[in-house]
Amino acid sequence: MKLNFLTLFMPTWNHDCVQCTSSYEERVNFTKMSSSIFIFILLTTICHSQDLSPQWIQSNQDQVHRKCKNWEVCNKIDTYSTPWVERYCLCKGNKVCSTSVSPNDGHSISDKTRQFKICESASKLPVCRYFRDVTWTLTVYSDNRTEQRMGCVCPKNSVAYISRHQPVQDEQGLGHRYFFACSPESHLRCAHNEPCRLFTVIKRQEVEEVNMSTLCHCPKGSTCPSNHNDPGVKEGGKYPLDRIKTYTAFCNPVKFFHLKNNLEW
Repeated sequence: MKLNFLTLFMPTWNHDCVQCTSSYEERVNFTKMSSSIFIFILLTTICHSQDLSPQWIQSNQDQVHRKCKNWEVCNKIDTYSTPWVERYCLCKGNKVCSTSVSPNDGHSISDKTRQFKICESASKLPVCRYFRDVTWTLTVYSDNRTEQRMGCVCPKNSVAYISRHQPVQDEQGLGHRYFFACSPESHLRCAHNEPCRLFTVIKRQEVEEVNMSTLCHCPKGSTCPSNHNDPGVKEGGKYPLDRIKTYTAFCNPVKFFHLKNNLEW
């Protein structure tokens, strides 16, 4: 539900009050009052949105009760739509893994709409070199346990990608380990009718996990949809066995989105 505060509050109050004001000073005072009320409502809304308690989703019970290794991700929080959190492990000692949706809690590494929480201070992680350093490893064991360990933080305006992978043998069977590196964001402009973003939606038991990949940047005067349910997004392939759907987004005129946002409540 989106709310256009300027459209909802300001025109009505101004229309009613200007008729009953008889001096320039009263008009000025009313304008200041209206602006203050608008700013208060806006700040209150922002604060409440940052204090949202994320939904807990079911994790592998074996990994929920084990202790984290050094620089291992203890919680993963997804803020793509309704925030949800998945626990990977427990911090050692008296430390508690953060469940805040704020990326500024001192324990977060952000990747698009996801936040990886670690027990240690995130500021102690070095900045990765493009293409060379491993920003994190993700190990998926044969019993579906997952382990993600951080190595460094990607520079600003960069994206993480899988640089290589290798098999991992454990007592239960064969698993896989994926190595992620950093790459600068693409600055290519989208051609006519060229998709600007790709969404991969994985249907889990309680939530949908959405991964976004920006393919190019829309020309001036247009914007790329940021949600797979937005106008301008077309459904692509379906993979029922893996519960995966893909969606392709195309550039839309900016005025189209402004009109849509003003009509939404």
